[in-house]
Amino acid sequence: MTTASDVAIRGPFAYLAAGSSGFRVVDFTVPSNPRIVAEIPMFVRGIALSADGKWAFVAAGQEGLKVIDIQVATAPIVRA
Repeated sequence: MTTASDVAIRGPFAYLAAGSSGFRVVDFTVPSNPRIVAEIPMFVRGIALSADGKWAFVAAGQEGLKVIDIQVATAPIVRA
């Protein structure tokens, strides 16, 4: 796993600002076997994250604020 600079937990999913790896969704349905189920690459390190179950907001340095639709956790979509 990548070192995360911030994380938000909603249900069985962890949403990570995963540094140079961008944005990741990890499924903890089986806590002994966490799985990365989605990734969105970013050119700049994601440094802060907030998620409310419908949206994730990632502060991405020079790329600005990324707004990510997480209604389907395994298929996040960058909206802005």
